[in-house]
Amino acid sequence: MRLRWGLGKILDAWPGKRYFGAYRLMPLFFIFGGLVEFAMIHLSVGNVNFYDVYKRKHPEQVAALRKKGIAAGLGEEEIAASVQLEAEAQLKFISGYEEYLKTKAAPVKL
Repeated sequence: MRLRWGLGKILDAWPGKRYFGAYRLMPLFFIFGGLVEFAMIHLSVGNVNFYDVYKRKHPEQVAALRKKGIAAGLGEEEIAASVQLEAEAQLKFISGYEEYLKTKAAPVKL
């Protein structure tokens, strides 16, 4: 209970409550997000960090696509084309998701 009272006192003391309400804390969340991103890339747990895992997983995904193409009896050109199509599909999904997010963001009217 003491912790909650102390946290409430700190949040009430944070400037901008009258004009911005809860949005006055947004800079803290941006800073926290940046710190998390920095930690995912630069800090390692043991010998592993997020960036290393990504670099390791991508070739594994490409190898799995190649293996699937070889099992299907495809030639080297067809396998390369399927790998390229998979990469394009991932990019299309990401860009489609970004467009979806743009449509969901309604302009703020003052």
